Parts: sequence; structure tokens; C-alpha cells
Amino acid sequence: MSTPLTCLSDDEVMFRDAVRQFAASEVLPKVAAMERAAAFDRSLIPQFAELGLMGIDIPADLGGAGGTFFMSVLAVEELSRVDASTAILVDVQNTLVNAPLLAWGSDDVKRRYLPQLALVALIPLAILAFVFPQDWISALVLLLSAPLIPLFMVLVGDGAERLNQRQWQKLARMRPAPAAIFCM
Repeated sequence: MSTPLTCLSDDEVMFRDAVRQFAASEVLPKVAAMERAAAFDRSLIPQFAELGLMGIDIPADLGGAGGTFFMSVLAVEELSRVDASTAILVDVQNTLVNAPLLAWGSDDVKRRYLPQLALVALIPLAILAFVFPQDWISALVLLLSAPLIPLFMVLVGDGAERLNQRQWQKLARMRPAPAAIFCM
């Protein structure tokens, strides 16, 4: 029988409490200013990465926090208590970007891309934070489509690599034709 979701493990309780404390001490004081400015405070994004919230269920040997998907849920829940926009940033990174690569990426892809995702995710999120106050519709389009771009890049790159390898295999099987000398 599995443990009910209402019974958290010691690690989950410790993680939840750390995110709750971070949300109360770092996010909450900035919420009113973000609301007044109708803009996300970009200084929070590096703090998310430092706390490991940008790669919660990425294994530690790949540069992530080494947590579980359920810990991502706990983080989103705790951040949502304080500010929904911070929770959305963390949720999108962990569920729409990291999760597909963890589930369907080859070991090579995981080694190449997951360590950077915990850090490189800051750039698109910073762009989103800049665009949102200017035009929320454009920000919504970016929010929904941008997380899929790295996934498609990986899929296209893997497909191109397979085709390239097949081409080289075919070329290796070909015999050179006898040289024909044409004299005029």
C-alpha cells in the first residue's frame, strides 16, 4: 500500500518548509511592489536557481536538486500561497521543460542539456518577465510556446544525427567504381 499524499516524508517536510520560508522572506516582501508595477521582480529568478527550484527533480549528478516530481508540486503550492506568478515560473520550468527531457531524453541528451537547464532557464524567464508588463497577450503566447522550443530542438537534433549516421553507414558500404579514363 502506498503512502497517502497527506503524509509527507521527512525530506518532503524539510523541503516544503524551506520553500515556505523562502517565499515568506524573499517573495512576500516584493509582492506589493510587483503588483503596483505590474512587473515581475527579476531578482527572484537567480534566487530560484540558487535554491534549486529551477531543477527540482533533475538528478544531482546532472546539476539539479535531486528531488521528486511531488517536491515540485510542494514548491508550487508553497509559492502560490504568496504569489501566483512566482509559482508559475517554477512550475513551467519543472513540468514543461525539465520533465519531458527527463522522461524521453537519451542519457547523452540528459548529460548535455539538463545541467544547463537549471541555469539557462533564467534567460527565457527574464525575457518573459520583461515582456509581461508591456503586453500580457504576447507574454502568454511566450509562456505557452517557449518551453517547447528546447524540446523540439533536441528532437530535431537527434533526428538529424540519426540521418547523418545512416548516410555515413551507406557511404561506407559503397565500393569505389573502377576508374574510367576518358581520352579525347
